Amino acid sequence: MQEFWEMAQFIKKNIFNTELNADSVEWCPIENYRNFFICGTYQLSKSENLKDAKKKNPKELRKGHLYLFQLAQEPEIFKLVERIAMVGILDCKWAHRPIANNIFLAIATALGDVRIFKLQDESTVSLKHVCTHKLSSSKTTVALSLDWSTGLNESDVKIVISDSEGFITLVSFADGQICEDCKWKLHDFHAWIVAFNYWNTNVFYSGGDDCQLFIYDRRSDKVGKNDKVHTAGITSMQMNLKKEHSLVSGSYDEKVAFWDVRQMKTPKSLISTGGGVWRLKWEPNECSDLAAACMHNGFLAIDGNNCSIIAEYKEHSSLAYGIDWSSLEQREISDYFDIETYGDKKLHVLSMCSFYDNLLSIAILQKGL
Repeated sequence: MQEFWEMAQFIKKNIFNTELNADSVEWCPIENYRNFFICGTYQLSKSENLKDAKKKNPKELRKGHLYLFQLAQEPEIFKLVERIAMVGILDCKWAHRPIANNIFLAIATALGDVRIFKLQDESTVSLKHVCTHKLSSSKTTVALSLDWSTGLNESDVKIVISDSEGFITLVSFADGQICEDCKWKLHDFHAWIVAFNYWNTNVFYSGGDDCQLFIYDRRSDKVGKNDKVHTAGITSMQMNLKKEHSLVSGSYDEKVAFWDVRQMKTPKSLISTGGGVWRLKWEPNECSDLAAACMHNGFLAIDGNNCSIIAEYKEHSSLAYGIDWSSLEQREISDYFDIETYGDKKLHVLSMCSFYDNLLSIAILQKGL
């Protein structure tokens, strides 16, 4: 393994204290705004009396902040643009492309709803709340993850959401409004993750605490599943935007599985990460490398072609929960960092966040060409 690690290394650039437990980080993928990213936090009340805590408004029990940051030149690295106090955040995703010439962000919250924000660029850049859709009348439902259909699809905009009751909900987003299309009860316990097949958005994949990986095609209501590969809850999945049939999944069982979705009985490859895999992200420009947030084993960079670990980042002392690549290209990165000091290397900018130590960091992944 060491021979692969010598090909790449993480270089820490700056850190930020998020005050509350940090669990989600996402870079804006839209041109001219690729230097902006958000971080979401989620923290339960520390009430000593559980009965009293349950009497409280859920908003008081499940607090969170939504941070908007902008990348800056060294030595500052990044600066806080806006902080929005709100309910706890479990997942955040930017739409992959502008919708009606606007940039949108979707958030899955601890109150069991999905919220849409718009990135505004007026006198200053800020986030404006657009609409909210409640998934259930239950006060205990938590929205756990979501995905946009916009990766490659230019038609109707959809969002798929998973929740703590095991439901998957499909909604449409148009004219600033959310409309619920369908809802399916697929999982017996928490449905931790859901992901579109960007190449065919009639199909989505979901994973949950029941160790089930479901493949659902809404054109025929056909459901397939795999419950043989992951031996613990499935917590992360993402489809590749460049390789049509390539899907990855991660689990509490400390494994990353690489799938060809045309044959879901057995993964193409299975690698060990040394920690439960909470988030997986394909590098957005070439989609050949993978970033993993591995809970008790920090953050990893993985070569998706060789299915091998090439670098690790262990600057955080708590649960590694959120990770994402910026979409910045090499020439854009050179505007912020002194490229000459890194030699003949390919550079990527990533952000990571961890839970109980309330830490967000920016790092450079330096990789041999």
